Amino acid sequence: MIFLSALPLAFGTWWSFYLFSATAPLTTAWLYTLRLYTFLLLGCCLLLPYQLTEILFSLHLQLKLSATFVYGFLAAVNLLSNLQKQLARINYAAKMKGVSYHVFSPRLYLKLIVFALDQADALSQAMHSQGFEEGRPRTLVYTEKKPRFQWVISFFLIFCYTFLAFL
Repeated sequence: MIFLSALPLAFGTWWSFYLFSATAPLTTAWLYTLRLYTFLLLGCCLLLPYQLTEILFSLHLQLKLSATFVYGFLAAVNLLSNLQKQLARINYAAKMKGVSYHVFSPRLYLKLIVFALDQADALSQAMHSQGFEEGRPRTLVYTEKKPRFQWVISFFLIFCYTFLAFL
């Protein structure tokens, strides 16, 4: 699915380098298309086996990403699943009344915005009750696991890309 979803980008890359390359347009087009898929495959090998929380906590530990950003991003992702459930409830309630909401209906968005604001307020109160304060250090109970096969695949892909680039 990832390779198919990147197919329009790959075709656009290939086509633009084929049309606008000054020297060896066919070779340049294939090289940059291969580069796009190589980076995509490398990112998949490194990130797909992990959950979003593991990736964010790893970025927090390794790259010193702000804890406020990490927890705020996780709160937003969790809010999205609640919004999807609420959207299903709103549509169900509307059908019970004989009303049909479409994608451009302002009433639908108003109800979702009110729900999101209510959820944001509840999240803010929960964070405050747990002792969260901006800028204070947080305790983290997360250990990072790095399987060896991912490193082997990553180095193999980097080697293959380098070899094909010089070929």
